[in-house]
Amino acid sequence: MRTADAKVVATQAALQSARDRVGYTELRADRDGVVTTIGAEPGQVVEAGQMVVRVAQPEEREAVFNVAETGIRAAPKDPVIDVSLAGAPDIVAVGRVREISPQADPVTRTHTVRIALDNPPDALRLGATVVGRLKQPPAPVVELPGTALFEEAGRSFVWLVDPKAQTVRRQPVVIRARDGDGPVIVTEGLTRGDVVVTAGVHSLSEGQRVRFNQKIETAAAP
Repeated sequence: MRTADAKVVATQAALQSARDRVGYTELRADRDGVVTTIGAEPGQVVEAGQMVVRVAQPEEREAVFNVAETGIRAAPKDPVIDVSLAGAPDIVAVGRVREISPQADPVTRTHTVRIALDNPPDALRLGATVVGRLKQPPAPVVELPGTALFEEAGRSFVWLVDPKAQTVRRQPVVIRARDGDGPVIVTEGLTRGDVVVTAGVHSLSEGQRVRFNQKIETAAAP
């Protein structure tokens, strides 16, 4: 009798499991929305967890972009994105990053980035083609003649002048990629008001006294 009771319990558990599996074949959306993607065909055998239908909520619109890994690394924390309608740049909505896919696409090597839009205009409909622009204040930089720069051991330096002591000291700097022999853009290492030697930099040494006829201050530029 105990063996028979155990079989009854096991059979009831199997019946409930079968009912659950039948219930999984009925897909019910938890809210109203618009079908944007269908991931299966009629009669197709699908695996558990496979996407069959993707439903979007019209009242919670978002923009989706494929961004290279370098762009994601360079982006600031909690960036603000201007999303405009392609072909009509005056139709704009502001959004913030809602989700970044942890895995890169194996073919394009890009990450899917979803931007949640804040009160988007009606013209930004589902399926519209949009353009995203990162809103970021420009970092202060300094433009110097190429003759002011010299390199040692793979690093870039300039000579700073102490106006009172009239001596020079070596200052490491970070520059953007150079384009020929033209001006260089210094992104780190200088501040407004620094006096930089722009000629004869290879003839100087640390602490050497110099004489100059005109004081030239570096100017910050966007």
